[in-house]
Amino acid sequence: MRKTIFISIFLALLLALTAVPASAQAVISLDFLRVQLWPEYDQSAMLVIYDFQVPASASFPQPISIRLPKDADLLAVAQQVNQNLVNVEYAPLTKDGEWATLSFTANQTGVYHIEYYAPLNKNASARDYTFTWPGDYAVTKLEISLQEPTGATQIKTDPTLPDVAPAADNFIYHHGVFHAVPGGKPFQMKITYSKSDDTLSASGSVVQAAGGDLAGNGVAGQSSFTTFLPWILGGLGLILLVGGGVWYWLSGRAEPKSPRTRHRAGAESESAEDEQIYCGQCGKRAQPGDVFCRSCGTRIRKNE
Repeated sequence: MRKTIFISIFLALLLALTAVPASAQAVISLDFLRVQLWPEYDQSAMLVIYDFQVPASASFPQPISIRLPKDADLLAVAQQVNQNLVNVEYAPLTKDGEWATLSFTANQTGVYHIEYYAPLNKNASARDYTFTWPGDYAVTKLEISLQEPTGATQIKTDPTLPDVAPAADNFIYHHGVFHAVPGGKPFQMKITYSKSDDTLSASGSVVQAAGGDLAGNGVAGQSSFTTFLPWILGGLGLILLVGGGVWYWLSGRAEPKSPRTRHRAGAESESAEDEQIYCGQCGKRAQPGDVFCRSCGTRIRKNE
């Protein structure tokens, strides 16, 4: 019985351990990804802004990992809630080769928001920048918008952003849409322009254009507990599995041996033989409870 219980526990823990990593590595696709590129806006660099939709079909809480350039300066990670941006906790960036991976947990479907600065190549009046979406997720609809820097001329993009128009904020934007961008394959866009001075497009450093104010109690740069919860559960399951195996092995070695029972039975038999009673007149052995001898009728004396 004990062996059956142990095997059942073992199989349940094994199933849990295999299920946890699978859920942590579940592959999703993004319904849309909106990329805004603002060169020399409030710093002498490229401000990159992501807004993307985590689909309702995802398994929540859903771990999200997105690679940024290794020299990226991460500014914000947030979620859009009622037209405002609420901070989302994220783990410290992990660098690997040309990339720095940003990891956080999406607890529900909705639009998530990332901002970072990346170095802009400058050579006298020439400027160039290559944007790369590394293909961490497949994207159903990719929108890219480039804000013209103040005083910039000869702006070119490859591939081309065909729609060019002024917006309500008095900036001119180049806009393009790309469909069915596959996962696992980088998408790149080359941007070049000329600018004779280092004047920034904005006088302040507060960026609010992508969805509202940053609000809430999220703490950037801190690890989210739910990000590591599957691995914590997996570790506890492994500890229980090993502990259960040790317990079963030790308890099996400590089982009592059956000869002790046989020894007691022999002792009881000898004791019972010592208590047998015989008739003092004819020597016939009496049965337990006899008062008179069944052979000669003489009264049985117990001390005989």
